[in-house]
Amino acid sequence: MGPQHCRGISTLHSCFIFCGDLWLENILVSKDGHVSLIDVALLEGYCYPYNPPEFDPSFLGSGISQLIGPRDVYALGMIFWVLAMDKGIFGDNEAPRSGWKENFGETPSWYIEMVNQCLAADPKTRPSVEQLIHTIQDGDHV
Repeated sequence: MGPQHCRGISTLHSCFIFCGDLWLENILVSKDGHVSLIDVALLEGYCYPYNPPEFDPSFLGSGISQLIGPRDVYALGMIFWVLAMDKGIFGDNEAPRSGWKENFGETPSWYIEMVNQCLAADPKTRPSVEQLIHTIQDGDHV
């Protein structure tokens, strides 16, 4: 699911469309493994805790857009964490706000590092979606 999902986000970003409201429930996977993104209109909505630390809900409706690529990358990191931890619905106190520190399963170290890069506090240091695609493709062969 990872590369296909990231390619969809990358295509949107190439058209200067930033989701801002990415979360696990906005991803559909068909029986044959095809991934579809839903509810990706130009919204100023948000789903806490999928939003990054720099997100300020007080700007909603002000005309100041917070829709940028690093915000979507943060949400992708949260989605990857949720999938690896098999969380589904989780509380804010469970979210890895300062990085994924504990590995209770057999999650590969490259995957944990990728998630931590996506969850970086500084949006300028988060990888691009294209970098995530390469990381996932390279990691799948490790």
